[in-house]
Amino acid sequence: MTRSSSARDFSDADVPTDADPSPLRQVILAQSEAPGGAAVALFGPATVHGAEPDDAATQEVSWLAAELGLPLRPPPLFTPDAYVLQSALGERLLTPPADRVAAGPTTDAVHGDGGPWTPGHSAAILRSPVIALNYHDIDPENRPQAEAMVRRVAALGPTLDPWPADPAAGGGDSAGTLPGPRIVVGFYDGYGFAGRFGAELCAELGVRATFFPLFEPTDESGCAELTDDELAEIARHHEIGFHTSSHVTPEEITPDALEREVFGPLRRIEAITGRMPRLAAWRGGARFDPRRLGDAALVEAGVRGMMSNWSVERFD
Repeated sequence: MTRSSSARDFSDADVPTDADPSPLRQVILAQSEAPGGAAVALFGPATVHGAEPDDAATQEVSWLAAELGLPLRPPPLFTPDAYVLQSALGERLLTPPADRVAAGPTTDAVHGDGGPWTPGHSAAILRSPVIALNYHDIDPENRPQAEAMVRRVAALGPTLDPWPADPAAGGGDSAGTLPGPRIVVGFYDGYGFAGRFGAELCAELGVRATFFPLFEPTDESGCAELTDDELAEIARHHEIGFHTSSHVTPEEITPDALEREVFGPLRRIEAITGRMPRLAAWRGGARFDPRRLGDAALVEAGVRGMMSNWSVERFD
């Protein structure tokens, strides 16, 4: 996973560069040094609001938070500290104890909009987590490590489907009740090598990966490189999600930007794949907020869910 640079930051509008990143971006950039990619334990559609309390799960999460040196045990939901904790949870599911390392630098806790982390949240994310393995660019020399990580994640459990025809198949609301993890492997920004390699490997492993392409080149060499024909071929086995045209945050979606950054890419994906994308992701991994113009436009267009840094959520 290669770090991405831009004049726009993941979190803090007044901290615009990689040289002085926001707390959340600091953690994500530290993870980008892992040649195979980094996994994060997410809340799935049915568990994002928590479940029944569980003292043992609460104690385990609290121990891990303390081990990471987080100032709150556990931290507020949907904050940089929560991301650090969820990264460590994902790592623990993938690596033996002797090989575990810290998930990244700790941060000062800042309150998100999701309230406190409750015992129910601890129970939910340990009982049935969604393990996300996210990639942007992949250096060709790191292909063996990336392949090993994808294979390790694929062995954990089935691919999450937030909208299964049969809930017993392991998605949707059943993600909050069935034991064991569900997986989501994501490839962002339309990098050519990463996209072609990831599509082939995941198809071989029976993993339905999700690709979030861009359609306009940015300052990052190689992004938006996948062609419409390549995306159509990828869509035969995988999901194509929405990620804007030129890699902007939801706060940058103004009335003048709607056509270029939202409706245009949605129509293009529909033309490529034959259907409206079901899942969206914003630059910076923001959560869904119906008060924002871009999020309201996604719902209006028929997009059904959002991938964030902390969760996979359905709009319903």
